[in-house]
Amino acid sequence: RPWELEKKREAIKSSGAVLQSYIGNPMLMQGFKWDLRVYVLLLSIKPLRAFLCREGLVRLCCDPYEEPTVRTKSHITSHLTNYAISKYQPTYNHTDDPDDGSKGTKRTWTSTLAFLGSLGRDVGALQDQVRHISGATVEAMASELRDLPTSVKRNCFHILGLDIMFSEDSRGWLLEVNCCPSLRVDSVFPADGPYAEMPAEISLDMPCYPLMMTARAAMGAKATNICSCPAHYRRHRHAPCGIDLAAKTLCMSGALEVVRRDMQATSALTSEELASDTEFDTLIG
Repeated sequence: RPWELEKKREAIKSSGAVLQSYIGNPMLMQGFKWDLRVYVLLLSIKPLRAFLCREGLVRLCCDPYEEPTVRTKSHITSHLTNYAISKYQPTYNHTDDPDDGSKGTKRTWTSTLAFLGSLGRDVGALQDQVRHISGATVEAMASELRDLPTSVKRNCFHILGLDIMFSEDSRGWLLEVNCCPSLRVDSVFPADGPYAEMPAEISLDMPCYPLMMTARAAMGAKATNICSCPAHYRRHRHAPCGIDLAAKTLCMSGALEVVRRDMQATSALTSEELASDTEFDTLIG
């Protein structure tokens, strides 16, 4: 309401702020609001070359969606999907199967597409929306970087994390662009309190068993001891997250392979040649 907006504006201490319009008819999944993190590899600005990762992360709210009213608008766990908020909720549903898009508060994009398709959603239209938003975003950003030195435009790469939400009519909306998207691959489990939870055992039948074991070994004592770091306000345990591992490993390994090919090429390679056999598709260039 106007008076609420004016009150918030007056409380702003900084010189500027970003104002976003609330999307009142979000596409729900099993009654939950959700959004998508996709990864874009920006290989160079001049020429403009960008690639879109086919895998991504889907984040669901911890609690079922409630239409925002004066009474419900403060129920942030029904409206916000951020892991920084969700990890404190007892309703957070930890899963480690990247192939099952029907379960969990965090899922892979490819498995979610398969699940939505089984429900009758036009997943091709969703993918087209993601591609359009990603391409338009990169072009808009590149236009603002046109004055950079030529050496920077040609000899750099960057991984962007785009957060996208869909409304009920399957229209995609860009929520934000992360210049440093999180590459963490662990989940936290409270060790104390009424909602203490133990991480699931890593078993041989897990689809990402090798990745999980590698990540667990790399985490060292953090994967076995109770921790008091700032990741959670209670004492907690860390454990590899199969969903994060599946999505982010494909993203990073593919991005680094594209960069490696570009750097080692003795003659110019096409974007299709650069992205061949990786999880990336040519977006621009």
